[in-house]
Amino acid sequence: MIKKSLTVMLMLMWFSLPVEAISKYSGTSNFQFLKIPPSARAVGLGEAYTAVSDDLEALIYNPAGLAQLTREQMSTTYLQWLKDIWCGYFNYGKPLPQKGTIAASIFYLTAIDIEKRGEDKSLLGNLSVNNGVATVGFGRELSEKILGGASVKIAFESYDNKGWTAGAIDLGLLLRFYPRFNVGISLLNLSFFGTNLPFGQRLGLAYQVHRKVRFAMDLYGYRDSGLRFGGGLEYKYNRNLSLRLGYKGFEDNLGRVEAKVLESIGMDEVPGLSLGVGILTTQGLKGHAMKFDYGFVPYGRLGMTHHFSLGFEF
Repeated sequence: MIKKSLTVMLMLMWFSLPVEAISKYSGTSNFQFLKIPPSARAVGLGEAYTAVSDDLEALIYNPAGLAQLTREQMSTTYLQWLKDIWCGYFNYGKPLPQKGTIAASIFYLTAIDIEKRGEDKSLLGNLSVNNGVATVGFGRELSEKILGGASVKIAFESYDNKGWTAGAIDLGLLLRFYPRFNVGISLLNLSFFGTNLPFGQRLGLAYQVHRKVRFAMDLYGYRDSGLRFGGGLEYKYNRNLSLRLGYKGFEDNLGRVEAKVLESIGMDEVPGLSLGVGILTTQGLKGHAMKFDYGFVPYGRLGMTHHFSLGFEF
């Protein structure tokens, strides 16, 4: 009874907080780097990952997905983002018998020598950026068809020698209606100290079209921007090779996306495709399974982003 009540409560929270209704706060959130997707596999699927979430990347999109881990995992990601902005991501997860899965991650972003400009576009010097977030999460089965999860994060950001710190929680559900059909729901960045985090909502569907093909789609948004759509296909050529194709619709105006950094370089995203590839081998470190993922996303005139992930299962 309690498990069903928690499920209903989270679903009501999601649908009672429509992003469009709070998009009037556009441009008011700090910690915009929390929107940057570090996962190579997820970006290859157009970030349609809320109902997939079957590995450590669940900690980013839907902590309920952590309950799907069957083995201890560790992974690291390197991301070459836009305009000399570099990101790193490290995570670790361990299933606990009969209890669930616990996981932790660290994400950091750094940039140097970014031009700082005034309202009249005059050059004011260079801007240094150092941001990061540490997250601890837990996911478990609430019933045969319902998985639940939550995470706690502490984020900091530093622009031009000025810094801020904030804390937030993420909540998620994964509903397995049929063996091949999942629905994912998550609420992200619910602040418990600090202010102006980019509160987000995600609703996702995932369907195993064929034993080699999975389709996924997400509808998501943040308090300082409207709704967006992402979709993707994952094709398993064989046990060791996966190919991914995704589409992500962007908005023309994302508010203050990396406000003090990207505004100075005229950040404006365009709709576009994303590509990805995954390679799995059982001949990894000391015989443990090793997985390599790559994701590619073009951002128009701003250039291209490259995501590289390396993971191990023990």
